[in-house]
Amino acid sequence: MPTKILALDLATTTGWAICTPGVSMRSGSVRFAGPKEDQAMAFARYSEWLDDIFRENEITAVVYEQPMDPRHMKNPKTGRATTNFDTIRLLLGLCAVTEARSRICGIPRIFEAPVQSVRKHLLKGRPPKGEAKIAVARMLSILGYRPTDDNEADAIAIALFASAILEPGKDIATPLPLGRG
Repeated sequence: MPTKILALDLATTTGWAICTPGVSMRSGSVRFAGPKEDQAMAFARYSEWLDDIFRENEITAVVYEQPMDPRHMKNPKTGRATTNFDTIRLLLGLCAVTEARSRICGIPRIFEAPVQSVRKHLLKGRPPKGEAKIAVARMLSILGYRPTDDNEADAIAIALFASAILEPGKDIATPLPLGRG
């Protein structure tokens, strides 16, 4: 069975990409709760969504962006924190749900992707501070991808990184016509 990767950029709006290394990729982004809903609803909807993805796509590996230490999540211009306790709780909860649902559904490979490693793989180096998101979007455009937001872009970058690890030599998957799934 070919390797089929689900790559996730877990956040309030979660970016996702499903790829078979060297063959194809579909991607998008989804929000699991509205601004007035509690996190329990987001976790419940996310869990159901994961189950549907696993059932419909024969996923063999799940990789998600490693959560960053919140002490390092600062606005580069102001130096102020860009996150709060609720956001941290959401991010860690999404990681826990990802790992639990993946195990329950029998996904054999589950791992975290450090954001710096993903960027280094895609960009072949480290972009200047504060320019990473723009550099990732630019490189994905060069490769033929057309993400609709930075969440989807990060998920595509994670999928390309995971492809290089799991299927060396097949690390660049071809976008589907129209680049969407």
